[in-house]
Amino acid sequence: MAAAEHAALTSEGEPVDDNRARLRLVADRVAPLALARERTLAVLSPLTPLFPEGGLRRGSVVAVDGVGATALALAVAAGPSAAGSWTAIVGDSSIGLVAAAEAGVALERLMVIDPSSPGSSPKSVASVVAALVGAVDVVMIGSGVRLGPADVRRLSARLRERGSVLIRIGSVDAPGVDIG
Repeated sequence: MAAAEHAALTSEGEPVDDNRARLRLVADRVAPLALARERTLAVLSPLTPLFPEGGLRRGSVVAVDGVGATALALAVAAGPSAAGSWTAIVGDSSIGLVAAAEAGVALERLMVIDPSSPGSSPKSVASVVAALVGAVDVVMIGSGVRLGPADVRRLSARLRERGSVLIRIGSVDAPGVDIG
């Protein structure tokens, strides 16, 4: 085969001779197209000033604590939900569907998971949360969910890799729940 048959071509169809030019050509073809602002999920307009990038940064954790924590967490999740994102609530059976709908969460894209079945362990709860990360855009976990330090490390890495957002509802000072 002639050397010309193996020559790389630029986007204009011209032959590329040196390795540096070939690398540039490959880099142009595989360059990410997502800008930083596209890596965020929109929040409701009154909440925009609360977030440095004006929305929920994918791969991050948002902790909501204190009076009204559940209502605020639902309001934070409402923006992405209204824009078409799926949301999951794990381990907080006190959240009512009516409250979620009133906050703006689209019920047709909401999953409610109660991992507190008899015999369930923190490890199985961590597995449920890890399975949801990447499958849905927003995962909300209630204050009753306990995660060990190793689970927290794995979950944090998975969040960054898969681009989901975790919203932690309730006390973030309880042992075994420090995510971030």
